[in-house]
Amino acid sequence: MRKLAIAMALASTTLATPAFARDNSPYVGLEAGVSWFEDLDLDFDDTGGVEILDEAISIHHNSGYDIDVIGGYDFGMVRAEAELAYKRNGLDNVAIDTAITGLATPGPFDLDGHASVLSGMVNVMFDFGDDDGWSAYVGPGIGMAKVKYHLDVNDDAF
Repeated sequence: MRKLAIAMALASTTLATPAFARDNSPYVGLEAGVSWFEDLDLDFDDTGGVEILDEAISIHHNSGYDIDVIGGYDFGMVRAEAELAYKRNGLDNVAIDTAITGLATPGPFDLDGHASVLSGMVNVMFDFGDDDGWSAYVGPGIGMAKVKYHLDVNDDAF
């Protein structure tokens, strides 16, 4: 049996419309933009103890989209908000270490499919500045994300 250890870092950039927060009032916001996922590098561990390969499989992504819905309440200097986000990026190609495939080349091999992330977050923010001009905020948050990969591998690629 083979095990894959997965370590993933996602990066996304979002062009946003601001959530209009005013002191002592609720607010909602919608953000949408382009997202870029970093390459997903997987380690390979042959449970027979024969070989452990770092970054043996590397999946490359196309650009995609990111949509977020935000809602909260502004208490004055402190805001509490919740965020629900969805990101989806197409898959470009995969490179696989030749020790795994037995092929002469590690690729890259074309991939069809997509990666998606559904995430939720709760934040508490401390605002600096006024409601009518430039302002800044800082604060902690906690959240969870569900990451899915849907792969359609073309057998002819191998």
